[in-house]
Amino acid sequence: MSVGTVSRVFNGYTDISRATKKRVLKVAKELGYTPNVAARTLSSKSLKTIAFIMNDLVGSRYDGVSMQTIMGVYHYAETHEMQFVLYPTTTQQQRAKTFAQFCEERNINGAVVQGLHVDDPYVAQIAEAALPVVTIDLAIPGPRTGAVSIDNTAAEKAVTQLLLNRGRRHLLMVNGRQNAQVSVVREAGFKAALAGAGMTADTRRILYADYDMKLAGEQVAAALTADPAIDGIVCASDAMALGALNVLKARQLRVPADVALAGFDNTALAEFVDPALTTVEQHMDIMGYNAAELVNKLLQRDMPTAQRQIFSPYEVIERASTGGQAK
Repeated sequence: MSVGTVSRVFNGYTDISRATKKRVLKVAKELGYTPNVAARTLSSKSLKTIAFIMNDLVGSRYDGVSMQTIMGVYHYAETHEMQFVLYPTTTQQQRAKTFAQFCEERNINGAVVQGLHVDDPYVAQIAEAALPVVTIDLAIPGPRTGAVSIDNTAAEKAVTQLLLNRGRRHLLMVNGRQNAQVSVVREAGFKAALAGAGMTADTRRILYADYDMKLAGEQVAAALTADPAIDGIVCASDAMALGALNVLKARQLRVPADVALAGFDNTALAEFVDPALTTVEQHMDIMGYNAAELVNKLLQRDMPTAQRQIFSPYEVIERASTGGQAK
């Protein structure tokens, strides 16, 4: 029996007789042979490799967003016979090697990318990429690119309107990163809600805390000292909202009686803190799944630009921190 026949058995070719396949598998079992997955991936033209590339991977115990997205991509790959790989990267690493080089060296057929800043080197390179790339929370126009996100402008507008409907008129926004597209559109939602109430956003009441709980707390403390009239705080992540909550409690300000508070992401801690945190559920696992599905579709055919831009579902969850019932 030739080496080629044995290889075809382990790579799932259908032109091998049942008797031959049974014989090969029997001998392999007797010898204790296990196929090398990496080698099979390199040699098989049918097995596609989808990579999840995460820039500035978040490992905080207060944040489960990254893991939810990873599991969504993995679930799609697992159920559609695709090889899944995870690669973290940083802005500094992007400067050392181009996106095309990165993917070619790793035999990547398509990629889901999350966490890029608008000024990262990979942004322009992804726009010209030869392989399908779907980005999360960042739209990069290109012939083989797609994007998946929730409607962040609408979601942030809805949360802000919720506080306004509760009678709050002196709102503070604690946003994420200034060089992140998602922060720009969420700020637009915050401003749109204020405009709808006949108010103008005060730039001194829009802070950036890099999604960091400690930094958010420090900035909220300074803002409250400078502006005691603040009666509502809208944060672009639950982690930053927890930082704000610690400061409010330390200053003996009641939530929501004195200051209403909302986060974003619906992380595990959101419903267990006291008071339970109003937030936005993004369903990041669904977003990851949708992104991987779009990559696979782009591997099979070209698609119009409109079909390569997907908005995933979201929901605003009101809890006690803005005056709602605990959930």
